[in-house]
Amino acid sequence: MHTIFHRYSFGAALFLAAGLWCACSKSNSGPQTPVKVDATVQPLQFMLDNNFSFSKFDTLMKKSGYMDSLGNGRMHTLFVPDNNAFINANISVDSLLALPKDSLRQFVGNHVFQGMVTTDLIPQTITNPMVASNGQTLYFSKPIITSSRASTPDQVKALQQTLHVNGIKATLVDQRAVDGALHVMQFPLRTTVASVGGYLLSHPEYSYFVAALRKFNMFDQLNTAGPYTVFAPNNDAMTNNGITIDMINSDTFDVQHYQPYLFSANWLPTRTYMTDFSDAPLPNDNSGNPTGYTRYGTIQYSFADYNPVLRIAVTNYTSWLGPGYTIYNNVGPNAQAYAKDQQPALNGVIMPTNNILVYPDSVYLYTPH
Repeated sequence: MHTIFHRYSFGAALFLAAGLWCACSKSNSGPQTPVKVDATVQPLQFMLDNNFSFSKFDTLMKKSGYMDSLGNGRMHTLFVPDNNAFINANISVDSLLALPKDSLRQFVGNHVFQGMVTTDLIPQTITNPMVASNGQTLYFSKPIITSSRASTPDQVKALQQTLHVNGIKATLVDQRAVDGALHVMQFPLRTTVASVGGYLLSHPEYSYFVAALRKFNMFDQLNTAGPYTVFAPNNDAMTNNGITIDMINSDTFDVQHYQPYLFSANWLPTRTYMTDFSDAPLPNDNSGNPTGYTRYGTIQYSFADYNPVLRIAVTNYTSWLGPGYTIYNNVGPNAQAYAKDQQPALNGVIMPTNNILVYPDSVYLYTPH
């Protein structure tokens, strides 16, 4: 019932020559001492052991047993969240180390791939599926090259060396080793859950959203094959906009009194990660309205790699000014979703948002008495 448009381009990840690796000593005291590799590309384990910024992931690799699988005549590719990635994602390495061994291996194995996975081997499009060492499917994306975003050979090369995995940016790519390759990730890669619906149901902070979807007969399908991308406001976001549990449980909170757009605006019939909004045009949502109009509003998405936040707004347009001109946003508040919080599921993606997308009053169906 809504139409997708507005894409924003972004800066590319840095690319360093394969024959040179600069690492830092693992000592926490004093300046970090560079470890220079002059002529010989080193093994992956050397890269982890001798770069302090990888120390957290290095510990996880060893504790999970994945470090022992490196080398031995086999090639591997590591997608390494550096120490800042764990800090920025609010993930405690101590909490990961406290997990049962199988759970720890699931998490670490999400970052380990057998064989060589370098940017030149990934098609220049979104949602390329690849299977990690833990058996889970991750989706690799590269921005589609168009004349509007790449008019010079350097710009084309930069886009060719830009990589996103499950919507997370690789900040450094194609670091080659004698036994594979290494990429540095902006945030850790979350393990995949069974379903969008199951994830929402198992997290109490979305209980109001789940209850509302059930009242509008929209929840059960989130446990079907999908795919679905769901923008999920937490309980605080719902109550801050007047959607209390009493309102949800009332006899007047249903499709006879509100347009389904109140919550159908919260999902896409696609598997869409945050960076996909800027990497490529997304499939039309089958609204049958290619000009950008719907009865209640048009959803606009904006994302840029330098600021990993997706901004979402449902905006009314005026027909006499034409598409692309707004008077004001009176359908819903501005909402944001953060790249670090994207949760993959077998049947889609959950993107927690800090606000609802549509005000109830905007889609209230007035029934005269």
